[in-house]
Amino acid sequence: MQGFGAEYEHLILLVEGDPPWLLDVGHGDVFDNPMPLEDGHVQVESVGEFALRKVGDDWHLLRRSGGDSWMPQYRFTLKARLFRQFLSRVAWTQVAPLSAYRNRTIVYRSAGAGRLLLNTDTLTHLQAQHCSHRKVEKVDYLDVLSSVFGIELQDCTPVEVLLMPDGRKAMVEGV
Repeated sequence: MQGFGAEYEHLILLVEGDPPWLLDVGHGDVFDNPMPLEDGHVQVESVGEFALRKVGDDWHLLRRSGGDSWMPQYRFTLKARLFRQFLSRVAWTQVAPLSAYRNRTIVYRSAGAGRLLLNTDTLTHLQAQHCSHRKVEKVDYLDVLSSVFGIELQDCTPVEVLLMPDGRKAMVEGV
């Protein structure tokens, strides 16, 4: 179906209760707070609004921000899955040339009224009505990791390797 990723591409958690609750621990512009699994539920978050829609046996998570149209984020079913069913997709994500995660460095954290995302050399602050971007120069990269994300890298891989395409492969190969 157009607008949705491959099966086993995303893992969400369903917590049983009355009502059941949906949790997403992924990065990016998804909801931070547990969401009741109810058809038509709309939840306002720091980066926009999220809605759940029941479509046949599937559930769809939709997102909009700043008055934009609802955009599909992913679809899911309530069918129980085994972790091993996700392994081939996880492997693809790590090694496939077309994987969004292979050729860049991604660091993410929730930041009160929004989210902070470092995507290779761009620091983005996501909020519901506003999104700002700032290019991070090589000389500032380790400082941004430390001051914005609390990540201290001492005696580590050179920044050039973190910023290069397929940098993780180079780290493993000892470049």
